[in-house]
Amino acid sequence: MGYLYDIGRYKLRFESKLAHSDDIKECLLGKDYDEEMVDDLLDEHIFSYLYVPDTQTETKSYICFDIRVPRVPNDYIKDMELIIYVFAHKDKMKYTKTGYIGNRCDALADMIDTAIANAPATDFGIGSLRLSSIDIYQVGTEYYGRVMKYTCSEFYKK
Repeated sequence: MGYLYDIGRYKLRFESKLAHSDDIKECLLGKDYDEEMVDDLLDEHIFSYLYVPDTQTETKSYICFDIRVPRVPNDYIKDMELIIYVFAHKDKMKYTKTGYIGNRCDALADMIDTAIANAPATDFGIGSLRLSSIDIYQVGTEYYGRVMKYTCSEFYKK
Protein backbone atom coordinates (compact mmCIF):
# COMPACT_ATOMS: atom_id res chain seq x y z
CA MET A 1 0.00 0.00 0.00
CA GLY A 2 1.38 3.38 -0.97
CA TYR A 3 1.61 6.45 1.17
CA LEU A 4 -1.32 8.12 -0.60
CA TYR A 5 -3.69 5.15 -0.45
CA ASP A 6 -5.69 6.72 2.39
CA ILE A 7 -6.62 9.75 0.27
CA GLY A 8 -8.84 7.64 -1.96
CA ARG A 9 -10.17 5.64 1.00
CA TYR A 10 -11.17 8.81 2.85
CA LYS A 11 -12.89 10.18 -0.26
CA LEU A 12 -14.97 7.04 -0.71
CA ARG A 13 -15.99 6.97 2.96
CA PHE A 14 -16.92 10.64 3.00
CA GLU A 15 -18.90 10.34 -0.25
CA SER A 16 -20.81 7.46 1.30
CA LYS A 17 -21.68 9.57 4.37
CA LEU A 18 -23.05 12.30 2.12
CA ALA A 19 -24.98 9.99 -0.20
CA HIS A 20 -26.65 8.18 2.71
CA SER A 21 -27.87 11.30 4.53
CA ASP A 22 -31.57 11.89 3.84
CA ASP A 23 -31.23 15.52 4.97
CA ILE A 24 -28.35 16.20 2.58
CA LYS A 25 -30.15 14.52 -0.33
CA GLU A 26 -33.27 16.57 0.34
CA CYS A 27 -31.30 19.82 0.65
CA LEU A 28 -29.47 19.24 -2.64
CA LEU A 29 -32.28 17.64 -4.66
CA GLY A 30 -35.51 19.01 -3.17
CA LYS A 31 -38.25 17.43 -1.09
CA ASP A 32 -39.68 15.39 -3.95
CA TYR A 33 -36.43 13.70 -5.00
CA ASP A 34 -36.53 10.14 -6.33
CA GLU A 35 -33.95 7.36 -6.60
CA GLU A 36 -33.06 8.29 -10.18
CA MET A 37 -32.09 11.76 -8.96
CA VAL A 38 -30.04 10.20 -6.13
CA ASP A 39 -28.12 8.16 -8.72
CA ASP A 40 -26.98 11.43 -10.34
CA LEU A 41 -26.14 13.10 -7.01
CA LEU A 42 -22.41 12.29 -7.23
CA ASP A 43 -22.20 13.57 -10.80
CA GLU A 44 -24.23 16.74 -10.47
CA HIS A 45 -24.02 18.02 -6.88
CA ILE A 46 -21.20 16.24 -5.04
CA PHE A 47 -17.62 16.22 -6.33
CA SER A 48 -14.47 14.72 -4.84
CA TYR A 49 -12.44 17.66 -6.12
CA LEU A 50 -12.90 21.42 -6.17
CA TYR A 51 -15.45 22.11 -8.86
CA VAL A 52 -16.45 25.61 -9.84
CA PRO A 53 -19.55 25.63 -12.05
CA ASP A 54 -19.32 27.08 -15.52
CA THR A 55 -22.25 28.93 -17.00
CA GLN A 56 -25.35 27.27 -15.57
CA THR A 57 -28.80 26.97 -17.07
CA GLU A 58 -30.29 26.14 -13.67
CA THR A 59 -29.37 27.13 -10.13
CA LYS A 60 -27.90 24.39 -7.92
CA SER A 61 -26.15 23.69 -4.65
CA TYR A 62 -22.84 21.84 -4.43
CA ILE A 63 -20.58 19.97 -2.08
CA CYS A 64 -16.97 19.65 -3.19
CA PHE A 65 -14.23 18.12 -1.12
CA ASP A 66 -10.67 16.90 -1.18
CA ILE A 67 -8.08 15.41 1.13
CA ARG A 68 -4.69 16.87 2.01
CA VAL A 69 -1.77 15.46 3.92
CA PRO A 70 -0.42 18.74 5.29
CA ARG A 71 2.32 17.28 7.45
CA VAL A 72 4.13 13.99 7.92
CA PRO A 73 5.52 14.12 11.48
CA ASN A 74 7.22 10.71 11.55
CA ASP A 75 7.37 7.29 9.93
CA TYR A 76 4.28 5.94 11.70
CA ILE A 77 1.67 8.72 11.87
CA LYS A 78 0.54 11.20 9.23
CA ASP A 79 -1.96 14.03 9.47
CA MET A 80 -4.98 14.01 7.18
CA GLU A 81 -7.17 17.01 6.38
CA LEU A 82 -10.63 16.85 4.83
CA ILE A 83 -11.52 20.14 3.12
CA ILE A 84 -15.20 20.63 2.25
CA TYR A 85 -16.64 23.40 0.09
CA VAL A 86 -20.41 23.93 0.38
CA PHE A 87 -21.88 26.53 -1.92
CA ALA A 88 -25.10 27.44 -3.63
CA HIS A 89 -26.37 29.89 -6.18
CA LYS A 90 -27.58 33.10 -4.57
CA ASP A 91 -31.11 32.35 -5.83
CA LYS A 92 -31.09 29.07 -3.83
CA MET A 93 -29.98 30.54 -0.48
CA LYS A 94 -33.38 30.65 1.18
CA TYR A 95 -33.98 27.32 2.92
CA THR A 96 -36.15 26.11 5.75
CA LYS A 97 -36.17 22.73 7.42
CA THR A 98 -37.12 21.87 10.96
CA GLY A 99 -34.00 21.44 13.06
CA TYR A 100 -31.80 23.71 10.95
CA ILE A 101 -31.25 27.46 11.14
CA GLY A 102 -29.74 29.82 8.58
CA ASN A 103 -29.51 29.82 4.81
CA ARG A 104 -29.10 26.74 2.60
CA CYS A 105 -25.31 26.69 3.00
CA ASP A 106 -25.54 27.04 6.78
CA ALA A 107 -27.99 24.14 6.95
CA LEU A 108 -25.97 22.02 4.53
CA ALA A 109 -22.77 22.61 6.52
CA ASP A 110 -24.63 21.58 9.69
CA MET A 111 -25.96 18.45 7.95
CA ILE A 112 -22.45 17.50 6.87
CA ASP A 113 -21.09 18.08 10.35
CA THR A 114 -23.85 15.86 11.76
CA ALA A 115 -23.07 13.10 9.23
CA ILE A 116 -19.40 13.23 10.24
CA ALA A 117 -20.19 13.36 13.97
CA ASN A 118 -22.37 10.25 13.64
CA ALA A 119 -19.64 8.29 11.84
CA PRO A 120 -17.90 5.57 13.81
CA ALA A 121 -14.51 6.72 15.11
CA THR A 122 -12.82 4.01 13.04
CA ASP A 123 -14.12 5.39 9.73
CA PHE A 124 -11.50 8.13 9.60
CA GLY A 125 -8.07 7.75 11.12
CA ILE A 126 -7.12 7.47 14.75
CA GLY A 127 -10.09 8.73 16.74
CA SER A 128 -12.58 10.86 14.85
CA LEU A 129 -12.49 13.82 12.50
CA ARG A 130 -12.19 17.13 14.33
CA LEU A 131 -13.49 20.41 12.93
CA SER A 132 -10.46 22.69 12.73
CA SER A 133 -11.94 25.69 10.88
CA ILE A 134 -14.94 27.04 9.05
CA ASP A 135 -14.86 30.08 6.81
CA ILE A 136 -16.82 31.92 4.14
CA TYR A 137 -16.41 30.78 0.53
CA GLN A 138 -17.46 32.83 -2.49
CA VAL A 139 -17.26 31.89 -6.15
CA GLY A 140 -17.69 34.96 -8.32
CA THR A 141 -20.80 37.00 -7.64
CA GLU A 142 -23.40 34.26 -8.06
CA TYR A 143 -22.29 31.55 -5.59
CA TYR A 144 -21.71 31.76 -1.87
CA GLY A 145 -20.99 29.20 0.82
CA ARG A 146 -18.67 27.79 3.42
CA VAL A 147 -15.34 26.01 3.52
CA MET A 148 -14.86 23.60 6.41
CA LYS A 149 -11.70 21.78 7.40
CA TYR A 150 -11.54 18.63 9.48
CA THR A 151 -8.35 16.94 10.66
CA CYS A 152 -7.34 13.60 12.05
CA SER A 153 -4.25 11.48 12.42
CA GLU A 154 -3.75 8.29 10.48
CA PHE A 155 -1.32 5.41 10.74
CA TYR A 156 1.24 5.40 7.97
CA LYS A 157 1.19 1.88 6.59
CA LYS A 158 4.25 0.94 4.57
